[in-house]
Amino acid sequence: MSVATPILIYSLSAGADLGSTEYALSRGGREINPLMQTREMRIGRAVLGVGIATGLDVYLQKRAPKWVWIPRVVIPAVSVGIAVHNMRTVR
Repeated sequence: MSVATPILIYSLSAGADLGSTEYALSRGGREINPLMQTREMRIGRAVLGVGIATGLDVYLQKRAPKWVWIPRVVIPAVSVGIAVHNMRTVR
């Protein structure tokens, strides 16, 4: 499997988190994490997260292929959970 698949998986989940955060902030929500107060920091965290997750995925593909499914399920699930939370805060 090419590296494009994990990049797509993690980018979509990070995009859901980032997009929902921006939506919530535009509707009067507030960011309580002091490190994520600026849009640039939130984008940087998303890019860094995708890079780290993809690196972990590639490592597991080579060293422990039977375990590669774990980050492919857990990381997007957490990101989608955060996105759902963000959307619920500004109903």
